[in-house]
Amino acid sequence: MVRIITAIMLVFSVLLTHMSTAHAAVTASVDVTSVSVGGGGDVFVRASGAFVNPNNCTNGSRYLLPRDHGAKKELLAILLTASASGMQVVLGVLNTSCTTIGGQTYATIFNIEVK
Repeated sequence: MVRIITAIMLVFSVLLTHMSTAHAAVTASVDVTSVSVGGGGDVFVRASGAFVNPNNCTNGSRYLLPRDHGAKKELLAILLTASASGMQVVLGVLNTSCTTIGGQTYATIFNIEVK
């Protein structure tokens, strides 16, 4: 079962890594320390290491995976698996804008690479 999950994560990682990252800044390899889902379906993520915030978003401690991201389910699966298994990831964060929710702005996850 672990091999199947690892294989699936690797496939998604390869696919997402090859998507255009021209508009993304990246974290170092980090541990996913917290994943929470808001009532509207947005996913909030905390990670170890230095916080990457290229747009100086007002919330400087949590990344956002927005509810309308085209690969939200796949990225959420990667985040939850990485959190549960201790696998490290690299988060690609938009460097063109922040996303506003509840009066705060968040660094927005664009893609995730499994390490």
